[in-house]
Amino acid sequence: MFAILRTQKLRNIAHLRAAAGHNDRSIPPAHAKQDQDIKPVSGFGPLTAAEVVGGVLARIPAQRRKDAVLAVEQVLTASPEYFTFAALDGGWNKSRLKTWANAALEWLKKEHGKNLIAVTLHLDETSPHMHAIITPITPDGRLCAKEFTARQKLVDWQSSYAAALAPLGLQRGVRGSQATHSALKSFRRLIDAPAPPVPKRPAKPEIGPLERLTATGKAKQEAYDKAFEEYRKKHAARLQALEAKAKVADSVRNADARAKRGVMAEEQARAEQGRAQFAKADAERYAAQARAEHEAHHQAMRTMEKATLATCAKLINGMPRDQLAKALDIELRPGDVIDQLRRRGLVKDLREGVAFVSERIGGQDLAELAAWVDDYGKPERVTDTPSMGM
Repeated sequence: MFAILRTQKLRNIAHLRAAAGHNDRSIPPAHAKQDQDIKPVSGFGPLTAAEVVGGVLARIPAQRRKDAVLAVEQVLTASPEYFTFAALDGGWNKSRLKTWANAALEWLKKEHGKNLIAVTLHLDETSPHMHAIITPITPDGRLCAKEFTARQKLVDWQSSYAAALAPLGLQRGVRGSQATHSALKSFRRLIDAPAPPVPKRPAKPEIGPLERLTATGKAKQEAYDKAFEEYRKKHAARLQALEAKAKVADSVRNADARAKRGVMAEEQARAEQGRAQFAKADAERYAAQARAEHEAHHQAMRTMEKATLATCAKLINGMPRDQLAKALDIELRPGDVIDQLRRRGLVKDLREGVAFVSERIGGQDLAELAAWVDDYGKPERVTDTPSMGM
């Protein structure tokens, strides 16, 4: 069962008066239940046509274009079977009718606010429905029906109305359906209407050869020919009506089938896009993780390298200063050896300083530590100061 919403423009004062007259039944519709005195019910705002027209004119700007659309009318209802489900008297389920009317009215108030002029409930037609008269005033105060009847706006209203009635078990119609409102009305009128009865073929009169020549015989023949021609027309009209019903039904079914295929294709495209985005995000996550692990590895290597160089510098500074000065062939003062080499321009940093000293003193342990620095190896723990091997 579906939530049904129709929107149309009321282009001028004549259209507005006609719609308001239809709503208050001052202009009785031909398809209303004439045998029942069922009055329209005001759900919000004024009921009479004059008051509704006055409310619209009071709301819209006095200075406006001659061709400006004065108002928008929305018709709200639901599938007929929603109202007739489990109805005891063969009419409408009053509990469902009340629940739907309250939900639909709340949706109109929430959606249109001050632009909502009047809401009228009709119970004298095929299905209960509401008429809402709305002024198309934009938030910045402009009279602009185009913004109220733009395609995306109509689509959003359909979805919003269906969402408001979803707790009632009503759903949105097929999105993108090619079945227009006119086609749906034709479908309902032609499909729901009973097929024309099978015409009765007139009996052919028995007219003898001699009687055909008389006035009586000619009159009988003419009457039969006239009756047969009427029968032929009724039979052709019945076939035409049946063909029209089948054609409209096929057209609407095909339109809905195309719309459903379009929706399925759209959903499949969104699913493919979602999978692609997920795969991209997954790849980016793995890449970020790999970069973080790589950076952590290098940071660990740099930390170990600094620790090894510090160990080497400690070994160097612990050697006898006079022997070290002789091996390096330079004068050493008290203080850090590597720092003195750096000040003299012999090395640039701690690493070069360790390598410089190691090459000149020939200490095996120190050479091994310096070699590890080059290869990013793990240094062994130094417990004793090695001999210089000089």
